[in-house]
Amino acid sequence: MRGVCAVRFGASPRAALSLAAASKARALMHGRPNASFEDVQALALPVLNHRVLLDYTARMDGKTSAGVVRAILAEVPVQNIATPRTLKEAA
Repeated sequence: MRGVCAVRFGASPRAALSLAAASKARALMHGRPNASFEDVQALALPVLNHRVLLDYTARMDGKTSAGVVRAILAEVPVQNIATPRTLKEAA
């Protein structure tokens, strides 16, 4: 998929805010004060799937919004940086 633009309309800034809020909520539900890449990765598909609209060619090629979101997530390298659990650990 690299080099081929299948997206006609991408997610809006509101979608980014929704993804951030959902990721923070998921982190809290798992007992963590900070959202991680894993939280974003787990929620990106349900949050962005209906907000990404594909162009005509991509739809005729059988691509889906979910497939495009998955491909984008696969391209983002995972950062394995431990985040501090408390402010004292950060200092």
